[in-house]
Amino acid sequence: MNSLSRWLDVEVGTDEINLNTLASNLALVDLQSDNEYKLLVGDLGHENNEGPKLKVFKGAAQISDISLPDLPLGVVGFYCTETMPQSLPIVAVAYGFGLYMYRNMKLFYKYNLPTIELNVTEKEIWKQLKGSVDLASETMASLIENLRSVPQKLLSPQSQYFLSLSNENQIEYIRQMSDMPCRNNPEVVCITALKMSSVDRHAMSCLVLGTEDGDIIILEPQSFTQEKCVCILKRDWKEGKILFTTEDHIIAIEVTSVDNSVLVICANNTLSCFNRKGKKQWSLSLEHRPISMCLYPILHLGTVLVGVAFDSGHVHLYDGKALVDVMFVRDVASVMRFGQLGREEHVLIIVTSTGNLMLKILKRTADFNIDASAIDAYGVSSSSQITRPWHIPKKSKLFLEQSIRERDNAIGHAEVSLYETEVAVKQHKRYGIKFQWNSTKLLRTGGGPILKVFQKLLDFIILEAFDFLTRAPTAFVAKDPLFINPALTVGYDHNPIVSSWFTRMLYVKVKIGR
Repeated sequence: MNSLSRWLDVEVGTDEINLNTLASNLALVDLQSDNEYKLLVGDLGHENNEGPKLKVFKGAAQISDISLPDLPLGVVGFYCTETMPQSLPIVAVAYGFGLYMYRNMKLFYKYNLPTIELNVTEKEIWKQLKGSVDLASETMASLIENLRSVPQKLLSPQSQYFLSLSNENQIEYIRQMSDMPCRNNPEVVCITALKMSSVDRHAMSCLVLGTEDGDIIILEPQSFTQEKCVCILKRDWKEGKILFTTEDHIIAIEVTSVDNSVLVICANNTLSCFNRKGKKQWSLSLEHRPISMCLYPILHLGTVLVGVAFDSGHVHLYDGKALVDVMFVRDVASVMRFGQLGREEHVLIIVTSTGNLMLKILKRTADFNIDASAIDAYGVSSSSQITRPWHIPKKSKLFLEQSIRERDNAIGHAEVSLYETEVAVKQHKRYGIKFQWNSTKLLRTGGGPILKVFQKLLDFIILEAFDFLTRAPTAFVAKDPLFINPALTVGYDHNPIVSSWFTRMLYVKVKIGR
């Protein structure tokens, strides 16, 4: 079987590497500004009293780690200035209520999310509940009902917990409560870096945080102050709107940079694509349960692929909805990241469900064109799923009889072909086509040896020749390896000689201009 692949595997010492992380805790950062990108992993820790750490990998080897004071929720690297020479990047690690900033892998700044004042209605209700004398009265029931009328995202965590209790437990909670809720502390759920004025990899970026309450907080990059707090999806909208809904729970979501389309994999084993307006473009049914998803931007090919990892250990790469490559990683890829690592620009980083680290380098000659045949995990070509089949007509009875006649009388048919070629050249002069004619008699050795010589050449030529048999007059080049001088001949496609088995082995179509 063919074992061709578009990827080079990198050996990683899996005995010492045991990672417990999330997809958002992987980042590729040029820590020393020397174009040597390092892999940063926010490890959540393990049961053997090993706390959360920020680990740094150079290639496949871990070179350092630092302890984190809290569980990491996201790791990003960005530049806060545009000075030359380029300053060192900043690594931001998100935790429950804020961020830790590291420069040169040393903590130098801590940012806490701004607290939010309680809703006025909620605050008044709590004052009345706390000062109520008759806790079993209808007044208390009406106050609790008024508290339920406040939107869920505006309530404090204390109020949300209070409403989830039963009536008896609510009364006990009020009696034991010492302090009333005063402020709401938002929690970080996601983080990314947004470039401000340029798409250059060293351009200045600002941090964008998403909170549990649905707010988006944008931080000014130089002083890390809060610039604005919005909960919108579009500039003209005053509040967020639902872009689309899915039939089942969303496992992973990615936004492509090509057309801003949104790709989602769901628990019902589907991969769906939505446009920027929320309209579904297409949907694919997946063979196995999807685990994770990652974008594969390949700049020199001008394409962005989407990789989906399955619980079967396979990773499928899609160009749109077309499957272009399949990999087998021998384990479940729970986390994937694609980008520059070291000096290699296209490296696939995989963290498996067992904590192992795997690296795959994309070959420089890799071609993900849809017409290129893909190789599956077992080395079997899957081009039947990707490429279009050749439109080759079936061999008719007339074709077989003509082939037999040519084998029996090869020299006679060759002489007829040379005569018709001379006639065709004279007829084509009115089109202004110039030919270099060589009257070498090609076939003096008979049909048998010629058939053997061109048997291998036939497999390649016949695919091209069949596609042009029903078109207008076409120019062909006949190159006989038994002779020194090639002969340029012209024939009509409707001629039985041109459409026969013998001549198709001799003529290779070339494009001509009129």
